[in-house]
Amino acid sequence: MKRIALFFVSIFCVGTLSAQNLFNAKTDKVTMYFGQALVEKSVRIDLQKGDNVLLLDGNSSYLQDNTVQFAVSEDFMLTDYNVVMVSSENLSSYEENLPEKERRQYKKLCDTITILKELLREKESYKAILKKESATLSGLKVMSQPQTVDSLPGIKSTLDYYRKKMLEITKEEIANDKKIEEYTESLKQQEHLLKVFKEKHPEKQVAGKFNGRTKRIIANIYSEKPLSGVDFSYSYLCPAAYWSPQYDIRLSSDEDRIRFVLKAIMQNWTREDWNEVDLVFSSEINQGNADQISLLQPFKLSNKNNEIVEHRIGLYEARDAKTRANLVYTAEEEEVEEELAIYSISNYTALTRTSDGLFGKEYVVGRKHDIKADGNLKTIPLKTVDAKVEYRYIIKPKMAQKAYMQAAIPDWQKLELTDAPANVYFDNKMSATTQINPSQTQSDTLLLSLGTDKRIAVSRNVNKTTPSKTSIIGKELETIVEIKIQIKNNSMKNADLDLEDQIPITDDANIKIQTLDLQGANYDPISGSLKWKKQLKAGESLNLKVKYSVRYPKDYKLDLK
Repeated sequence: MKRIALFFVSIFCVGTLSAQNLFNAKTDKVTMYFGQALVEKSVRIDLQKGDNVLLLDGNSSYLQDNTVQFAVSEDFMLTDYNVVMVSSENLSSYEENLPEKERRQYKKLCDTITILKELLREKESYKAILKKESATLSGLKVMSQPQTVDSLPGIKSTLDYYRKKMLEITKEEIANDKKIEEYTESLKQQEHLLKVFKEKHPEKQVAGKFNGRTKRIIANIYSEKPLSGVDFSYSYLCPAAYWSPQYDIRLSSDEDRIRFVLKAIMQNWTREDWNEVDLVFSSEINQGNADQISLLQPFKLSNKNNEIVEHRIGLYEARDAKTRANLVYTAEEEEVEEELAIYSISNYTALTRTSDGLFGKEYVVGRKHDIKADGNLKTIPLKTVDAKVEYRYIIKPKMAQKAYMQAAIPDWQKLELTDAPANVYFDNKMSATTQINPSQTQSDTLLLSLGTDKRIAVSRNVNKTTPSKTSIIGKELETIVEIKIQIKNNSMKNADLDLEDQIPITDDANIKIQTLDLQGANYDPISGSLKWKKQLKAGESLNLKVKYSVRYPKDYKLDLK
């Protein structure tokens, strides 16, 4: 009995001490990282001489316990602390007034919705990771030394690896997208059920936001003397909040200037509203990989009669390429006429302070913000920079009869750009999406893909002569191939072109390829690549006729294109 009595006395004492030292600290500053947020809080407290127990409530339930840090003070000492999950003593009036059965149903619906939102967030994050992996793989160079003789086996090995990894990533993307679709549909159903539930109990609908779930930090403080009005600060990491950078690239047909507007796209899932907080966005160095224009792979001739397996693979690749081409066509050819509001956000970004952090840039937003823990996307403009720009066109008519516009930006290092996707706007109309990737750029000029320009008309046609015998015996045939390339500049300005095509190569000694007319191209005999640098004046046309001949045994079947 004495032990029981002593136990209740201890509980009473601790309960009394806790009631006198219960605080809800204010969130002063939040530093957003790509996968988590650093939350900094402060509260003014009074300390008695000796030991004090502080109960710090209102912290996110996603708080990482091992990341809690306290500000150092010479006035008192932190002896120890621990973190516990607690529930509010008073339920929201809406939930509190429900009958027991309905209360359980309501709580189950709310918990299910919360879990589905968290699962969706994880799958969306994984989707972004797969996209970065795919972009990284697409950016791989086929060979480091194309001039060496042994590079051809290296090319084949690289292509085999590329095909295998891309198939794996594609399967993962399909499975992940299927999960996103399932979770999205389930979330809609649960939210509908919750709406129907609340319609049946309208008289009890009072806001009850997070169902009382929170984490309490219990800090033991020792002070050698009584202290009044002491500022007590602490911080913790929370993974339920993140941000990603995105650019608006603005160009004008009347100017040779380019404007980069960096924006922060952020979400707060912490179950903790941030009111009137200072916001800092921290940028890692290697955040993503820019989309690259596809490499024109060497065109290798071989006897198709001996390549049944390769032929089947080729059919699969052709079908897959056709699907990708259709998707690209849909994205590129769709007319986007989104009119932009006539206002400038550069006035606000001028308030942003930029500094070099430990792992990248830090952007300190100029004003305090209110960030609700509703999981909705919030966009905050951070920085605006202008630069001089030059335009060029990349044309590979064998792959696509289109002119891809690139923006060339000299001395881009001065802009302090970060890796991020970007929306491109020409004359206040959205025209394309691209990827800024300074972390992988080693030249003094940064190249950005800006989409296709329909004002540059491109066509490519291949004409082949009927195979003819090369001798009286007639064991060998010869075909002459002519590639006709036509480009017309229908714009009102001169256009600088980087044009690339190819003629075939082979490692079959029975196939003999001879160049007849390369039209002044820069020819690489190892890869078969043909490159030209041209400038077309406004309204001017370019006509090229490349010719080569191929000799081969009469029982060979060649795919000349």
